Amino acid sequence: MTEFMQSFNPESLHAIFIPEKSQVGDDYYRLPSEYGTGSIRRICFNSSFMILISDFIPSAAFEKITDIADNYIEISQFETESSSWQVGRQKRKKVERGIYCYANTSKKIYAYCEANVPTRFAKIIIKQDYFDSFLSVRYSDSYDRSKNAVDYLAGNPNLPELNYIFRQIKDCPAIGTSKEIYLESKVMEILSLVTHHYENMQAERHLAVKRIRGIFVRWTNQLP
Repeated sequence: MTEFMQSFNPESLHAIFIPEKSQVGDDYYRLPSEYGTGSIRRICFNSSFMILISDFIPSAAFEKITDIADNYIEISQFETESSSWQVGRQKRKKVERGIYCYANTSKKIYAYCEANVPTRFAKIIIKQDYFDSFLSVRYSDSYDRSKNAVDYLAGNPNLPELNYIFRQIKDCPAIGTSKEIYLESKVMEILSLVTHHYENMQAERHLAVKRIRGIFVRWTNQLP
């Protein structure tokens, strides 16, 4: 297990690996009764991206601290509002239902979950080099474009299509190689969706500027 994968190991939450409910690349964990109820799945077929699907109720409030040096992007869908998070020394933020995007900046991440309240979420964790490789096919300057696209998603996270894709990921019935291919196609679809909306936003801004300039020119031309 790589250090990156180990950082997202459900065992850090005292979850127990259940082999009879696991498949190749799809590990199923269950919380023991003394820590709560429910499950956590970690789906990882390669080192480029990982999917976490959690549905549990902790018996006591807890804090999880993550400190990862690797560059990665995390896109999450929360179905509950029972947790909060903090990056570095920033102010703690309450998690609401919806989509969240986070780009790791090598700062400590603090996650808090309330006791006896359901915590349901799905996360896609994408290594930065995978994201850049995807964008390099479309852009010559992959680093700047990827940063801009992530910033855009962080500011405009609730694209309606993302919730539908997350539902497809959670409901995927495939196993083995078929599941690997299907889930990677969903990750690619999310990246395509983000860049598509980012491109449209850029185009609309450019058009708006042209319109404003055009109105200004016509107005000044009317001056004596």
